[in-house]
Amino acid sequence: MKTLLLISCGLIYVASLFFPVFEPSEGDPTYILGLIALLFGWGNYPWFANPLLFASYIFLFKRRYSLAVLLSGSGVILGLSTLLMVEIPRDGSGQKTSIDGYGLAFYLWMSSLLLTFLGTLIYLIAGKKNLVEQDASSDR
Repeated sequence: MKTLLLISCGLIYVASLFFPVFEPSEGDPTYILGLIALLFGWGNYPWFANPLLFASYIFLFKRRYSLAVLLSGSGVILGLSTLLMVEIPRDGSGQKTSIDGYGLAFYLWMSSLLLTFLGTLIYLIAGKKNLVEQDASSDR
């Protein structure tokens, strides 16, 4: 089941790399595709959701569900901070333009972050439930 979760979230994440992230008020919306945002967006807070997402995958596989939930939840919060951005580069000249909306890449990326968070949360809850059931059965 973990593999299915990771493959699903991974495919959604990879799909986000090939679409525009923003709908700018001026300029070409394909100027900032998901891949460009991943490679060059490290100067913005939302970008840091990416390493948190990948770290949560590692901890999910290591069955460290609490840490996976913490990391993926933090990733969701950082990802949502994209909504606080008001300007993006219009082109390579350094000029900026305002954001009119968000492209498919943003929604796919956020879906990947949210699904990872919800999946790890389910594993955490199920793991605690199993521990409680094991404790109850050992008391008998």
